[in-house]
Amino acid sequence: GVALGETLGIGKGSTTLEDLYEAEVILIAGQNPGTNHPRMLSALEKCKKNGGKVISINPLEESGLVNFKNPQNINGWIGGGEDMADIHLPVNINQDIPLIKLILKRL
Repeated sequence: GVALGETLGIGKGSTTLEDLYEAEVILIAGQNPGTNHPRMLSALEKCKKNGGKVISINPLEESGLVNFKNPQNINGWIGGGEDMADIHLPVNINQDIPLIKLILKRL
């Protein structure tokens, strides 16, 4: 929160879950939403239903992004899981910054 507070005037994230619902692409780098941010998985699910794509950058392919079963939906109880990540980039440790630089260079 300190850097955000100094830059934006508030020490909290500047996006809302509604922003995620309508995003064309969500880039998840270095975090495990199924473990650390479980509410985010339902936002990713809504994004995908709206045609959005999810890219995961993490050495670990997290199970929540591979086989998400939404417990708030009957299909999550009786059906199979759903892949949240369209692309998983399993970068080595300390290779995330070179990857981001490459992506920015291509954009």
